[in-house]
Amino acid sequence: MAIDFYTYTLKIADGAEIPIAKEYLVMASSLKSHRHRKGEILAVMLDFNYPALITENEIKEMATDAGKTFFATPGSVTNAIQSAAGSINNAILEKNLAADSGETLNASASFAVSHNGYLFLAQAGIAHTFIIGAESLTHFTNPDPNERGLGASRRFYLNFKQITLSAGDLIILSTNIPATWDDEHLKGSHLLSMEQVRRRLMNQINGDLTALVIKCREGKGTVQEEDWAEEKSRFFPNRAPVPENEESLSSEKDRNAEVPPSEFEKPDDFSSQSEFTTIENPVPVDFEQQDYGSDEHGEDIVIETGQAERARTGKEKQPPEAPPQRIKKAKRHEGQLFNQSTGQPSKIKEEIRKFFLKIGSRLSANSSPLEGGGSTHLMSVIVIAIPIILIATAALVYIYSGRREQHQAFLAEAQSYISQAASIEEASQQREYWLKAYDTVLKALEFGDSDLSATLLTQTQTIIDDMDLVTRLDFRPATTSQFSQDVVLSKIKGNDSGIYLLDSAGGRIYHTEKNSKGFYEVDANFQCGPGTYGVITLGKIVDFTTLPTNTRAYEVLAVDSAGNLLYCLPDSDPVPGSLIPPESEWGRIAAMSLDEYTLYVVDADHDRIWSYSGRDFEIAAMAGIVFSSHPVDFLGTEEVELGGALDLIVNKEDMFILHEDSHMTTCQYNPYREGNATECQDPTAYGDSRIGYEKNPLVYFDSQFRVIQETTYPNSAFYILDAAERAVLQYSYQLNLERMLKPQPSKTYPLPETEMTGVGVSTEKELFLAFGNQLYVGELP
Repeated sequence: MAIDFYTYTLKIADGAEIPIAKEYLVMASSLKSHRHRKGEILAVMLDFNYPALITENEIKEMATDAGKTFFATPGSVTNAIQSAAGSINNAILEKNLAADSGETLNASASFAVSHNGYLFLAQAGIAHTFIIGAESLTHFTNPDPNERGLGASRRFYLNFKQITLSAGDLIILSTNIPATWDDEHLKGSHLLSMEQVRRRLMNQINGDLTALVIKCREGKGTVQEEDWAEEKSRFFPNRAPVPENEESLSSEKDRNAEVPPSEFEKPDDFSSQSEFTTIENPVPVDFEQQDYGSDEHGEDIVIETGQAERARTGKEKQPPEAPPQRIKKAKRHEGQLFNQSTGQPSKIKEEIRKFFLKIGSRLSANSSPLEGGGSTHLMSVIVIAIPIILIATAALVYIYSGRREQHQAFLAEAQSYISQAASIEEASQQREYWLKAYDTVLKALEFGDSDLSATLLTQTQTIIDDMDLVTRLDFRPATTSQFSQDVVLSKIKGNDSGIYLLDSAGGRIYHTEKNSKGFYEVDANFQCGPGTYGVITLGKIVDFTTLPTNTRAYEVLAVDSAGNLLYCLPDSDPVPGSLIPPESEWGRIAAMSLDEYTLYVVDADHDRIWSYSGRDFEIAAMAGIVFSSHPVDFLGTEEVELGGALDLIVNKEDMFILHEDSHMTTCQYNPYREGNATECQDPTAYGDSRIGYEKNPLVYFDSQFRVIQETTYPNSAFYILDAAERAVLQYSYQLNLERMLKPQPSKTYPLPETEMTGVGVSTEKELFLAFGNQLYVGELP
């Protein structure tokens, strides 16, 4: 579902409401926009500290250039916003350098971008953004009151925020807000008409104010500037009845109005119109001159010479001495059906049309609708059937010939893009043309396939994959039977005893073993899930880890959110255990990781990571590796926000914590470091060498990271599932992106269209992908 932005402006100066200048810009993507910016809408609000130092034309030029920069920038949304803000910052700096006055111009800026159901916000300087929706009211503002905004120096800072966006939501961008703009007064404003919203915003204003108000409506991703006064007439067309004398005057005025010829559209123009069209400025039309006999459905009316309309007179006339005359009432529609293709298909359609018209004229010439009997019924059936058969036959021929022509046209366009890519040396521009060629081939495949389309698809996909570090893998179903519908597989880990899978919905672990044919069979006897085990009641399992060799031969250690443990192995009952809680008790355990015999547990509610030293007592009375020690605060004096922590891995002294917004926190433990032994960096920049992407992003806003898993064979690396890209990203322990693993499209084993929910790597170099309750496997290269 796309969102349209309907914009309203509000400006108060010296106690009076005045028209807003060019301090804002709202733009939607166009055909010239970068592929990554398709479907996005950008809104920018600027407020200068010295408005007298800059003209309206200069402000308009800055905003327009920022919009062009944004829609031309590839990569993430945040990267594009950074580029747009940099454009404004550089323009203000250049103006300050050329200015004679001693005053330094700078601007507070608010950015809002609609992208795939999300609203990305960024602010520089003192700015306020309100998002009022059905679920909540969000007020986003810069926490630093001393931030000077754009133009103060070459280096500038942006505060980012991401929030879901729905049709009906209300967005307000402003730099200085009155005290009445709080939760109590603004809550529920999205349910009001825009005129009511205006009155609410204007309530008790005692200072200057500039605001951009955006109403989100379901649409096609467009922008519409609105006026507060026009809102009612535009979206609420029902009005009270007009008095009779006023209606008469209005009608008389309309009849006397002159319509310029330029106001009329040509018949061909209707082909691009939708079924329902809103006319912004209705043109007065002389209804007395209208032809009410035209058939708006485009059907042909048969008038037979010397014969009146039987339905009116009921009298049968003499048979016509000449062939029926046909008046064409919708040449445009007929042209679309019969004149767009050439060659033999056109002759076939013409012969079919003549054949059915000849039959229709003969059957209807000597019978009347008022005559009883079977002939009347037969004629009625034929009158209905003939047009249907004619239209259906012509449509089938048209569709076949038209689809082939469209297919060939798109392939020719794709070859043109390929030729342009070959003539360009700059890598990023080459990539743009290859992407255009690839997208055009996909459009061609919507109208059929051919040997050429298959060749071009392989060529374009291979080159783009090389630029994007993509490795394609063949996947097939992994199991001989499916899991139940309510299962959502997430974390997948394996060892020599098989593959273990966490169902994040039910909070239990499944075990599968490979059979002689290479497929995995679900172990129905394996038990590892919530329940009461003696005096311990285990809740839903939130994470698990495979165990090294131990005395009791336990394969899996699982934990719930309250710190209860469960030791599981095939063909045996699970054994419970528990962790000694910290002094502050447990908040909510979100993840855990085992490094040799040390267990690390993330308490997301308390922003703490606790470590436990494990020990294998080698006696039958103890459960494998026992973590009976008191917890140690791994972070020490380090403060890291862990509320959004998804997962973590530990490799010797290095710890990697993955968060919901895709950023990574890294911590390093050094017992010989003076003071605090742990040092963390939050966030830590990724390394990305792909062409056209940000080289050191802190966050991938266009991604949806879900799971992280490390491997030591065939090489030391870790893998992150990106549900948005439907890919698995392989990183080195230096956080450098090494490659993206994507499924190779397959007609034999097509992958589900549902979201990827889990990933895992086995000791046999197998990569597992989970789609809810479905599991697929591929071979790592």
